[in-house]
Amino acid sequence: MNNIINIYFINEKLLDTINSNPKKVNDFIKQNPYDSRWLKDLLDVPSFEARKQKINDFELKMSSDGKYKNVEFENAITLYEHIKDLPRYILVDNRFWLWLEFDKFYRVAVQSMPLTTDTRLEYSWLFKEGKRGIWRNTFARSYFWVESTVDYSNTKDIYELTRFVFEKTERIRHLTFDNKYGKIVFCTIKAEKAIYDKYINNEEYKETIEKCERGIDTSNIYTFIRKAISLYGSARILDFMDENDLYDIIYKKLDKAVQEVHVGNLEYLKK
Repeated sequence: MNNIINIYFINEKLLDTINSNPKKVNDFIKQNPYDSRWLKDLLDVPSFEARKQKINDFELKMSSDGKYKNVEFENAITLYEHIKDLPRYILVDNRFWLWLEFDKFYRVAVQSMPLTTDTRLEYSWLFKEGKRGIWRNTFARSYFWVESTVDYSNTKDIYELTRFVFEKTERIRHLTFDNKYGKIVFCTIKAEKAIYDKYINNEEYKETIEKCERGIDTSNIYTFIRKAISLYGSARILDFMDENDLYDIIYKKLDKAVQEVHVGNLEYLKK
């Protein structure tokens, strides 16, 4: 029988202290990679406050070779399956994610968001950019990437699209960092995978699709479709479009890009 636990939020006073002392917190994390008992040294108050919502207890994995990428997909699915039924206001509240990273999965957070730059703590751990900070936080980002790509109509594997984006996060990263949600992301990823599957095993087009993914300068087929969707949406309300129509439009734009690259027009990806 699964152990049922309450979820927690980080204490508001502690959060204020952390936000006011990023250098000190950064040093504490680097000096204490295995547990976060140092939080009590920072502020002598209860670090986390229980909420009424309950979930089945669960664990996330660490990579034995230190490369979090090796366990990121599996952890993302685990996160999604255990917290997807929480109210929306919980899932978009930074205080919930800060409990997961500073307490329940502290060691995993240290591995997945190593403090390799002076700003990593503030942007990746502390959501300095507000809601947009979700896409810099490994735990929150992973959850919402699964939520955006899970396909319950797929009777063989509901996570087929999810696996596709975690294999190469460029396929979704630009879309969500632009704060595109719901069916826009889902239809785009579905179209991206359909195009990829159509050409990757075709000897005539295999090199072309690889060029599309590799791109030119800072542009590739995924930055191309992000810009194409934004341009198309500037004159239309995409959220109200029929899902099949939206998919068809995105698919055709991607296919056109592949054809342009196939005839040598790699610059087309910069449009």
